[in-house]
Amino acid sequence: EKLQEQNKSCTACMFLYVSKHLAKGGLDHQMEACRCFRLLTSKRVKLLDMYGSQVAIGIVMSIDPTKIVMGRPIGQDFCEVVVLLMNKPDSPLFIKDHNRKTMKDAIERHILWFLKYVYLFSASS
Repeated sequence: EKLQEQNKSCTACMFLYVSKHLAKGGLDHQMEACRCFRLLTSKRVKLLDMYGSQVAIGIVMSIDPTKIVMGRPIGQDFCEVVVLLMNKPDSPLFIKDHNRKTMKDAIERHILWFLKYVYLFSASS
């Protein structure tokens, strides 16, 4: 139960934590941020648009900033996600390529999504 609490707390605040504290530097801050981000890998997540509306459900495949997805490195602000279900088929992707421009183009495909718009999926939500 304590682990679930830590996991929930960590994922709920990780983006705020990283933006505020990682910039301050220090090995402890960097290690904590890495631990939080690793919690997302292989997890089912909600993909939100810039207005906070859920547009899809997917699975985070990678957060490796050097991995190439959609012809570019993931970088620090994105993650690689495979889209499982879409809520808003016409919602635009943050990163587009010649084959993928909207969510309906991305179903069952790997895309880049802003980390700050990725949230752990829970059955109750």
